[in-house]
Amino acid sequence: MNIDIPDVLPTPEPHGVPLLRRLAVVARRARPWRSPRARRVDRQAEARETARRHATRALHVYQDEDGMVVIRGRLAPEVGAMLVQALAAARETLYQRARSMWGAPLK
Repeated sequence: MNIDIPDVLPTPEPHGVPLLRRLAVVARRARPWRSPRARRVDRQAEARETARRHATRALHVYQDEDGMVVIRGRLAPEVGAMLVQALAAARETLYQRARSMWGAPLK
């Protein structure tokens, strides 16, 4: 194991940010020497978290009694980002249609 001692010695600097950077460097350098069991436990925890996220995803869309559309859901970050993008594009299209129909800027 080859760790430079000057990299890990704390120095008096404001707010401890440089010290945290040095500790992160030490942790990154030590990572390859972690035991296979610790790496396996990390992979298992990651697999459990992925399975939990997959199991809890849902999307419910329905029309309320007054005709309004209600959307409730829990989506993966990538899917959620696509949904937000699609809604923004649809909103912009509706805005442009209304603007062209009425011929005046909408506020």
